[in-house]
Amino acid sequence: MSFGAGLKSDIYGFFPGFGSFEQIRHKLTPTFDYSYTPEVTPTQLQQDVFRSRALQPRNELRIGLTQTFEAKLKEPEDTTATSATQPDTATSPTQPDTATGPRRLETGRKVNLLSLRTSSVTYDFVEADSTGNWVDGFTTTRLSNQISSDYLRGLSVSLDHELFDEVDTGEGTERKFDPHLSQVNFSFSMGSRTALFGWVGGLLGFDQEEEEEPAEEEEEEELEEELDPFANASGMEEATIVPGVGGFGDAQSREEVRGRRRSTEPGQWNANFSYSLHRPREESAHASQMLQVNLTFQPTESWDVSWRTSYDLEAGAFNDHMLRFSRDLHRWEAN
Repeated sequence: MSFGAGLKSDIYGFFPGFGSFEQIRHKLTPTFDYSYTPEVTPTQLQQDVFRSRALQPRNELRIGLTQTFEAKLKEPEDTTATSATQPDTATSPTQPDTATGPRRLETGRKVNLLSLRTSSVTYDFVEADSTGNWVDGFTTTRLSNQISSDYLRGLSVSLDHELFDEVDTGEGTERKFDPHLSQVNFSFSMGSRTALFGWVGGLLGFDQEEEEEPAEEEEEEELEEELDPFANASGMEEATIVPGVGGFGDAQSREEVRGRRRSTEPGQWNANFSYSLHRPREESAHASQMLQVNLTFQPTESWDVSWRTSYDLEAGAFNDHMLRFSRDLHRWEAN
């Protein structure tokens, strides 16, 4: 038998805005999951098949937390002035629009300034009682935090901490609570149409192009069908017999198609930066740090240029450089 219960709640906090932001909202989403399985009396065959751990009683509590900082953008001045001088009678509660039916009031546009997702932590009360040490009840030994934002498309920050250290007491090893930053992964993408440049330009008073809107689900599905050579294949069509499809060059061609779809006008560019850090807890082991950069741009309608490099921060030297020039020859492509 098994019993379980879950609880999830949203807690909001509001703060005054600044710049082009009308208001800031902080959202906390804690989750609690509890599971209980009573003790059983297994046979020898059940112990051989399911092992002892699967047959032990369970009394676990899992806690998770997600945080987001959202901002409500201010409405344009001309829209505000129009709405103030010419009120919409269709949305008035005293004069509803019976022709089109009731309408919901339009809300301001919201953006995600910062999102922080923390991995769940599981505590087993049965394991803690069996050893007599409350620290042994934590079955989660590594905690991960992930950060993202709408103002940097492709932003991904991951911080991993090892929560416990094994200490030699002379009579054996004992677990000790000692958080240690073991791994850091940081990457983000930017380009000529990144929203960050439009936001900075607005603060400085420069006119920027309209920021790129996120693709709709229908567009994503169409793109996936275009990149998949077997999506709509029926019989021996041209897409099924092109050399290289499904082989080594397939992943590379998929990235090329995605890149062209993102930058269709000459002069646009995209850059991706990634940083990785690995720090072992042992003092004798050496840490490793790596920085990777990938830059693509389209100088003309027919030319694509990409540059990829990696730099070892510990060694203080570049590992490699890779330059690629692609020329569209209509029915052919020169690389």
